[in-house]
Amino acid sequence: MKLVSLCSILAGFLLMSACQDARSKSLEAIAVQKEALDQTNESEPIPPEERHRLTTALIAQYQTFMDQYPDDTACEAFAFDAGIHLESLGKFREAITMYDRIWQKEPDHRLAPIAHYRTGFISEKMLRDNNMAEERYSAFAQRYPDHPMAKQMELQLQYLGNDEGLLNAILSGESEVAKP
Repeated sequence: MKLVSLCSILAGFLLMSACQDARSKSLEAIAVQKEALDQTNESEPIPPEERHRLTTALIAQYQTFMDQYPDDTACEAFAFDAGIHLESLGKFREAITMYDRIWQKEPDHRLAPIAHYRTGFISEKMLRDNNMAEERYSAFAQRYPDHPMAKQMELQLQYLGNDEGLLNAILSGESEVAKP
């Protein structure tokens, strides 16, 4: 009986070590891919298709990590970064999905309010879906009423789809707007 218990404990330890090694390797692969993409911003211009390939590969690595380790504390930051990169590729609905993942799963995470705001902004400005934008902005205002950007939500809703009106309201000092 003692041998079975000892074997079970040893097997559990080995499994945990293997998981930690796999997690570490995944994090290392993400860091290498991110560095490769970041270096393209600093070095000589690269062809857009190469930047697209590197960005897509990084997003895929983020997604793999989040699928394998859904409760890891790095997931929210990876989802946010993936959302930003998806926006840069013009994949706005996929970006919204990434941002939703953050504020729905971890509403108190430091990135959750910004992620929630981004969903409304993308809906309004990129997808030109004012109904969805209104839902998202209203939900933001309800969920985060004390957030510095809550006042901006009031203006966003008031001037939904009217960029010129929003700009005029900001410039005239009609209301102070928190910057995201």
